[in-house]
Amino acid sequence: MIKTLYITNPSANTLTLHLGSSFEDEGLLIFNITGLGPPKATVSATGGPTYDGTTVSAIQVDARHVLLTLAIPVGSISEETAKQKVYTYFPIKQEIIFRIETDNKDVFAVAIVESVEANQFAKVENFVISLYFPKPYFLDMVEDNPSISTPSGTTITYDGEVESGIYIDIVFTGYPGGNITITNDREIQSMTLDWGAGVLPGSGDWCRIDTRKGQKSAIYKEFGQPEFNFMNGIGINDDWIKLLPGNNEIAFSPSANTTMNIKFRPIMEGV
Repeated sequence: MIKTLYITNPSANTLTLHLGSSFEDEGLLIFNITGLGPPKATVSATGGPTYDGTTVSAIQVDARHVLLTLAIPVGSISEETAKQKVYTYFPIKQEIIFRIETDNKDVFAVAIVESVEANQFAKVENFVISLYFPKPYFLDMVEDNPSISTPSGTTITYDGEVESGIYIDIVFTGYPGGNITITNDREIQSMTLDWGAGVLPGSGDWCRIDTRKGQKSAIYKEFGQPEFNFMNGIGINDDWIKLLPGNNEIAFSPSANTTMNIKFRPIMEGV
């Protein structure tokens, strides 16, 4: 069950709407929210006259759309004050952070405000707010930070609803003794960081890798020098390490003079 909705506007101000009682504090009441379930998937397929069914060529998850209806109950704070809150926290064309707290989840996503429709002559004045989520998944508010400093690795238990990438920081206290290979025993995933010519990690250097959906990146920073894009240091056929439901044993080698910190935020299809 949804308990609380938090809206953070571009000015970093947060509107807190407790289900069923928010009109007492904010003059606004959550009347309805649609679009919180799993996002729609578009399947591209081709058929032919000589065989049954179709051949699937691509599957894509579309952007998420959410319609939020907020009412201004009779007897709440000044209607004009409540209206101004709507316009303040849902600015057209701008991004907001849309966070939902339920009985067992606390998740958020970034949305663009498409429209704010005011029904000012309804028996109970209300606003219908259309939100567009370019990245359709919700992220867990809790960010875990396991750390690895030996080849034996660490086990991360992931109970998410969909595959989740991870955010890796590798810190060097000296030369690691070769290219670094990161593995996950689930589905035998493996990715290698190839330093190549002219790059020799040393004390104070670090490498930051993001394997999350839609956010893949690799950045390398030599101590005292500007950071640079390290995507070409990862093989084109390598896996971008992801977590799957169950136990994921993440390891890397060689581990001499290196420490790997992993951050991960499980992603949710729906709330």
